[in-house]
Amino acid sequence: MESVNGTLKVECVNDEHFETRAQARQAIVEYIGYYNTERRHSSLGNITPAEFERRWRAGVKLIDHGCAALRHRVTHRRPATGSSQATEPAVRG
Repeated sequence: MESVNGTLKVECVNDEHFETRAQARQAIVEYIGYYNTERRHSSLGNITPAEFERRWRAGVKLIDHGCAALRHRVTHRRPATGSSQATEPAVRG
């Protein structure tokens, strides 16, 4: 999620001046639509998140550049006691 937020800030919000919150909200909504349906992601084998999801739901085995994307259910762990950072998500198949 942090990666998406960083990309949103760099590609959509930085160097922009919005007159109203409504203008900012509209720009962000439009960017998210672009991000999910048009912007290709190298981590997904250079396809869009929408296309990745479509293939995933269809049960298509996704392999590109030697990386296999498999169906997994992702659950999140709570941060370790005394830790200031969250742990990586636990992946269960």
